[in-house]
Amino acid sequence: MRCGPDRADIAVIIDPDGPDELEGRGALNAAYADCRLASGVSIRIKAGYEFAPMPYGMCGGDPPKQLSLWIDKHKIVSRLIYADICSEAWVKSIVVKAREARRCDLAKSDVPDAADRGRKPPDQEVCATFAADAASPPDESEFPANPRDEANVDDLTVEAPPAMRALCTRLIDSEDHSRVAVPSEVPRRTWTAIKTDIKPAPDLDKLDFNATTFVSAGDTKAAEFDLENGGAHAKVFLHKGRTLILLDPVNPVLDAAVVMLHKHKAETVCTFKRKQENF
Repeated sequence: MRCGPDRADIAVIIDPDGPDELEGRGALNAAYADCRLASGVSIRIKAGYEFAPMPYGMCGGDPPKQLSLWIDKHKIVSRLIYADICSEAWVKSIVVKAREARRCDLAKSDVPDAADRGRKPPDQEVCATFAADAASPPDESEFPANPRDEANVDDLTVEAPPAMRALCTRLIDSEDHSRVAVPSEVPRRTWTAIKTDIKPAPDLDKLDFNATTFVSAGDTKAAEFDLENGGAHAKVFLHKGRTLILLDPVNPVLDAAVVMLHKHKAETVCTFKRKQENF
């Protein structure tokens, strides 16, 4: 963003030779820039991924990129996709003034590989204007009255009944509040490894677990597995004689949870709500 006395110019530049990886905070790699015009009007633009990069599938590590825009703390553009999956850019430029923003999209002549794209750019440049609404309330999620009281993006807070709140709070990493882990002092089940060198080898799928590994911890072995292949690592531990499972999703945008198996169903004991990036 180039900040001038009466306008801010934003040019969208995507590296044609490879993914334009974002570097920012949280799972969406969000970053923002502020500009103050000579009139005192403030402008903020924030860019980040539409969803968390996942290292599998076509361009899984390079998801669509989005941006939001504020004028004097009022949001006027929300979650605009400026580049599609695989870093295919669609927005050419944005010009922001004191009361409006004007966005122009790429035309066919701006895109060397236009013929190879699934979604074709228009023949001519298309622009749109977004007017600021002074009557709308300021975006308090983006500009809180007391920023120091706000949780950091990606930090976890516990939602649990009073009897389980203390235990679940202990599962949040004391140094990194965006991660959960079973403390080393928490008792764990003693697991007996199944011998796989016997003939014929046991059918592990019929033993009600998959992708199981055994991690030694002193005289005990804690089992880690993907419960029902749902994309969440499961860690089993004990609490007051009950067996609990900490489900930690691979996707960092999703919430972790502690569950208890009861009557062939998983009952949620507590949930770890993640502070999401505001777009």
